[in-house]
Amino acid sequence: MTNIIQRIRRGDKFDAKTKADLLTYVEQLESCKLPGVSVKVHAKIAARLEHARREHPDNTFVESIQAVVGETEELVNAWHTETTARMMDENLDVAICAIRLANKEYISKTV
Repeated sequence: MTNIIQRIRRGDKFDAKTKADLLTYVEQLESCKLPGVSVKVHAKIAARLEHARREHPDNTFVESIQAVVGETEELVNAWHTETTARMMDENLDVAICAIRLANKEYISKTV
């Protein structure tokens, strides 16, 4: 996608299929947009979700709750000892864990 963005910025011409694909992609992005959330934050959320799904694909419900709690503890620790940038980074981690939990991205395990 970065390559296409660079081509758009340069003013390159696109064939009809590429234009249609880009329009579809933009429409999909717009339909998922959270009101009042910047494009930059959307991009950060998308990147973090992709990373979290790749690194922790098989969390159970309990592990998902523990992830939210653990990230919240890291946010509180950052608040006391770290920079604002680090606090915002931890805040995003809390949000990602909460989004995955709300989206029911956990597996059911019966013992």
